[in-house]
Amino acid sequence: MKGTVQAIPEQLIYEMVNGKAIYYKGYEDYLSGKKQIEELMGSSYIQSLIITNLVIFLGINLPKSYQVLTNEIGLQFSKKSWRAADIAIIEKKKLKASDKGNKYIKKAPKIVIEIDTKANIEDVRACWEFAFGANAVKFCFGQGVTNDYSRSYMSEEQRSTKHNLTRVAQRVNSRHALNDVLGYFHKKTDELLDFGVEKVIWIFTDSQKVMIATQGKNWETHDWNKNILILEKIEANIQQLIAED
Repeated sequence: MKGTVQAIPEQLIYEMVNGKAIYYKGYEDYLSGKKQIEELMGSSYIQSLIITNLVIFLGINLPKSYQVLTNEIGLQFSKKSWRAADIAIIEKKKLKASDKGNKYIKKAPKIVIEIDTKANIEDVRACWEFAFGANAVKFCFGQGVTNDYSRSYMSEEQRSTKHNLTRVAQRVNSRHALNDVLGYFHKKTDELLDFGVEKVIWIFTDSQKVMIATQGKNWETHDWNKNILILEKIEANIQQLIAED
């Protein structure tokens, strides 16, 4: 008997790229009943601390002509493409009454600041399919072997082949995982810059690094104990911001 395919709730869509949904990290745990939706959307303590202190810092130091938006504000590129931003700095004069409703904004912020990501990056994977006589075996690299194969229909040669392919998949996984993570960050950054954002700042809590992508300049990566220029002589030091708490 074939299993029923469970629909993924729209609330679990983190971003949309050309009509393809990017779901919240760990959405499979909701489908399996291990977690509630709210558990997937929450931030860690350090992520929340960085966002809170940055928003306070920006509110104090930015000129009054700028608006600081947070809470994963949606940036609408086109009808079927939008991205989420942890912090967006936008000129108030660009915001019209229509942008202030219960909709994603369609104007490019001047600065976008991201702290890690809640995206389920592992969804973007290449799958290979191998034929075993009348049966097919599917391997999705980056997610491991996704099918639970019954050995009842397999010959000894087929089981041996499956075992070897599984080992290949495991080796390829480790190489693809890093590429997929970097690919997500790079693609999102490029899309934000193409949208008109002047600067995209990524803060990575695990490595304690800051990546800065500015229109027309080479991208830079720094330790987060270094001062980073956010806007017009306004610099922030992530390590100091969280240490002051």
